[in-house]
Amino acid sequence: TNAETFGLVQLEAMAAGRPIVNTALDTGVPRVARDGREAVTVPPSDAVALAGAINALLADPARRRRMGDAARQRAATHFATAAFDQGIERIYRRAVAAHAAAHRASEQGVGLLDSVRIAAALAWSDLRHRYVRSLLGPFWMSIQMAIMVAVLGSVISHFGPAGGLSRLPMLALSLTAWTFLNGVVLDATTALQASASLIKDRALPPVVFLLQCCFRQGLFALHNACVPLALWLAIDPMDVGGVFAALPGVLLFIAFTFAASLVLGALATRFRDLKPIIESCLTLAFLASPVIWSPEMIDRGSFIMRVNPLTHLFAIWREPLATGQVPMSSVLYVVMSLSVLVVASLVTLSRLRKAAFWI
Repeated sequence: TNAETFGLVQLEAMAAGRPIVNTALDTGVPRVARDGREAVTVPPSDAVALAGAINALLADPARRRRMGDAARQRAATHFATAAFDQGIERIYRRAVAAHAAAHRASEQGVGLLDSVRIAAALAWSDLRHRYVRSLLGPFWMSIQMAIMVAVLGSVISHFGPAGGLSRLPMLALSLTAWTFLNGVVLDATTALQASASLIKDRALPPVVFLLQCCFRQGLFALHNACVPLALWLAIDPMDVGGVFAALPGVLLFIAFTFAASLVLGALATRFRDLKPIIESCLTLAFLASPVIWSPEMIDRGSFIMRVNPLTHLFAIWREPLATGQVPMSSVLYVVMSLSVLVVASLVTLSRLRKAAFWI
C-alpha cells in the first residue's frame, strides 16, 4: 500500500541520516520516525504545514544534523534486520506464553471474580459499539424514556384523583426498573445460543454471558435513570431517608432479576420454543403489574395483587420512596420467591457446566 511504501522510503532516509518530515497518518508511519525526535510530523492534507516544516529544517542546519543522527541511530537499533528478527521472536514468544496461560486457565476454570470482571468488560464494549458514531450516544435511551413518560403520564393522569404531574417521577422510575428486568430476561434467552462456540470450546463459562446481559441492561438503566431523577428534582425533591430505605429493595430486585434470567435463559436455550412463550408472559406481566398504574387504582385484596410476584417486587423499593415504610409482607414474599429461584439457579449452574453438550 502507499503507507507501506512511504514507510520503507522513510526508513531508507533514516538509515542515511536524514531528518524526516511525515504526516500524522493512522498507520505506523508517524511511529517509525517520531515527532520532535527524528521527524517533524504535520497534519495530513495540510500543504501549508508541510511547506513550513520543510522550510524550518532547511533554515536550521544544527537541527537537521541532530535529527539526522537520531534517525540513523533509531534505524540501526530498532529497524535493522537483526533487531527486526529479535522483535518478531519476542512477539511470537509472548503469543505462545499467552496461549499457554489461557489454556491453563480454561482447564482450571474461570473464577467468580474473573467472570464478573469479564462480563462487565463485555457489557461496556457492547454499549460503546452500539452507539459508535452517535451524536448523543446512549442518552438516546434517556430521550426515548422521557417521551414515553410524557405520553403515558398524560394518559394515566385521568385514572385517579391525584394530580398527574406528581405521578411522573414514580412512573419514570417504574418504567426504568421494568425496562431493566424485561431487557435482562429477554437478552438471557438468546445469550447462550449466541455464545455457543465460546462455551463449547470451554473458553468462558456460560454464566459470564448471562452476567453480561445483566451488566449491559444495568448500564442502559443508569442512562434511563436520568429521567426520574430530573423529574424528582424538578417536581418533588426526594427524601434522602426514603432513598436509603429503598436500597435493600433495589438489591433484592436486581438479585431476583438475575436469578430469573439465569433460569429462564438456560431453559430457553435447552427448549427453543420457550422464547416466544417467555416474551408473551412478559407482555402480560407488564399489563398485570403496577408499572404504569399504581396499587391505589385497584383493590389491594384482588387476586392479582396478592399472588403476582412483580407487585411485591416493585413494592419493596417503591413504597419506601413513596411513604418511607417498608412493606414486610412484600419483603417476605420476595425473599421466599428469591429463595426458590436461588435453588433453581444452583441447579441450573450445575447443568450449565455441561452446556457444551446441549447448546
